[in-house]
Amino acid sequence: MKRWLCVCLLVSLSAGCQGRDSVYVKSLLAGEQTHSFVEPATSERPDLTLEQAYKEQAGYVRAQRRAGREVVGYKVAYTSTASQLRARIDTPVYGRLFEGMSVPNGGSVVSGGFRRFVVEAEVAVTIGRTIDEPIETVDQLLPYIATLHPALEMPDALFGFDVAPNAVDMVAANTAAYRYAVGAGIEPVGFDPADLEVALFTDRTRYSTGPASDCLGGPLQVVLWLVQALQAEGETLEAGQVVLTGTPARTIIQPTPDSDIAREYTADCGALGRVTVVVR
Repeated sequence: MKRWLCVCLLVSLSAGCQGRDSVYVKSLLAGEQTHSFVEPATSERPDLTLEQAYKEQAGYVRAQRRAGREVVGYKVAYTSTASQLRARIDTPVYGRLFEGMSVPNGGSVVSGGFRRFVVEAEVAVTIGRTIDEPIETVDQLLPYIATLHPALEMPDALFGFDVAPNAVDMVAANTAAYRYAVGAGIEPVGFDPADLEVALFTDRTRYSTGPASDCLGGPLQVVLWLVQALQAEGETLEAGQVVLTGTPARTIIQPTPDSDIAREYTADCGALGRVTVVVR
């Protein structure tokens, strides 16, 4: 009898935790479990604001933490002028990276793991120590930066093949963060990462390229924006966390469900080197 009561209590507590999730967060979690597309948040709430979308993202973060997945970094989206124009937004947005998303340099991912495959080349930044003071300039930020890296980001376009989500939808869905890979790191000494050229290769053929300065003026400027955005919400970047700073180069997006995406993808960031992932 006591054992049965304990089991019922555990089930009840679990249901209570699930019950705290919003309807939209529940849809995101269900989509992950069933590997199915989800509707954008604005399809049911067309007046959803960016602030409200971040609250939905916060709910998703709580659900991931309940499952034992801690935040290990951030991705910043819409950092280039071109991407902001396409999204009709005048500010970047951010999402969280969780444990289990990282892929080793030279590693592989399964194509069937993506609902719709996307890949882009960018610069990643690793934080050396927790930022515990207000930061106003890149010079103030530099002592907190450990290393810069070439990076590949591979979001999972969870809204389908015929849906163009807006920035609010992306924020509510944690910016579709799914997989990423970073190469070896280099300390930010003796060069300006804004001068880097970022290129995306597929099967060793250059697909696109763009200057790192297209992203808010450079990778460090992106991190500065993120620090200030987080600190405005009472949060900060912590030691060891990784920041993906967005791409200045054209993104590869799986065009149709039957498109072949199984190949090698490489980000080449000049002086930072390369990082490669194989989709099989």
